[in-house]
Amino acid sequence: SDCRFMRLVSLDYLNSWRRVRSIWGRHLSLPGSVEQKEGYMVGEISGFSAQNTPWWLRLFQLNDPEELTKMGFDEKFERALDSALQADLKVITAVPSWILTLFHQALERTGKEAVSDIWPNLHLMVCGGVKLAGYRSHLEKLYGSNPPDFIETYGASEGYFAFGDCQRQSDLRLVYDNDIFFEFVPDPLPDMESLSIQPSVPLWQVETGQPYAMLVTTNAGLWRYAVNDIIRFTATAPPRIEVLGRLSEMLDTYGEGLYLYEAEQALNKACDDVKVKYTSFTVGSDLESERETPRHYWFVQFSEPVHTERLQKLQQKLDEILQEINRHYAIRRESRALNSPVVKSIDQQDINSWMDVTNRKQAQGKLPSILTNSSDIAYFKSRS
Repeated sequence: SDCRFMRLVSLDYLNSWRRVRSIWGRHLSLPGSVEQKEGYMVGEISGFSAQNTPWWLRLFQLNDPEELTKMGFDEKFERALDSALQADLKVITAVPSWILTLFHQALERTGKEAVSDIWPNLHLMVCGGVKLAGYRSHLEKLYGSNPPDFIETYGASEGYFAFGDCQRQSDLRLVYDNDIFFEFVPDPLPDMESLSIQPSVPLWQVETGQPYAMLVTTNAGLWRYAVNDIIRFTATAPPRIEVLGRLSEMLDTYGEGLYLYEAEQALNKACDDVKVKYTSFTVGSDLESERETPRHYWFVQFSEPVHTERLQKLQQKLDEILQEINRHYAIRRESRALNSPVVKSIDQQDINSWMDVTNRKQAQGKLPSILTNSSDIAYFKSRS
């Protein structure tokens, strides 16, 4: 079903001969790793998809996708970058954060001003793993004039569920005829164990604007399996969705009960108010000493450098908006059980270094939106 999904994405994009001609050439992908353990294969979904790449698509690949799945990440990345700098790239397929790193490294090695000077015929980037929205404008700016098309895919280990198109940037088309039966739980509780016994509605009864948890039953053997994501329908005919966040991702160390999608909503509004843009973020709560009050630490990757004065204004706005949208947070702040938040700026190098020291450096590796380990929070404090 994964291969069928990718064929559907390809056919949706190739709806004109102009697009067929534009991507006829060398393709660069950065798939995950796959290894054999005790008689069975273990790896990332992008690695398994790469190993099952159809023969006709392999003809376009700059590197053998199956060979890449057997490499460690650093070796794989260097191989991809070295070969890409010698090629006329037409398509890149990777996690947005690693495309960003690829662009940075390519510009550094070549001394060029824009990525379009290196790959002037790059026409398409296929992205998944993390939300594209935070990276798109930054990638377009680095590329320069006439940036390529983007296709965003929404998948997990359980399968691929939806994809975007070039005309619409905010939502994704749900693929409901690819051996997956969907059910949706309105107003879900954060307890994953209870999802399968909560009332659900089928696809033909969903409503737009309502947050849902998603259950899937697949021909691979999953039965009413909770994907752990919260989605919202933007349309029902045909069905289109937005991914709001992870169901289990809630910041609740000190009773604040803050869902990830609420945190993202608050940060988006605060950044709009202060006139700054960000690419990605992570947030964690920490109590530095028994003489202090716990507080949230927001580590934000901004699209442009942000001065201290604007950071302070962003902190204030973020605190106000969080109190408006989350009652538990407001109660903790009013009772002085939670101190005001702190926002610190980080960059892609900080993120890559953290993934390296925590052994998370892989093709599907990404910065978690919520930090639960105090050592991770301490690490980003030291870098920002």
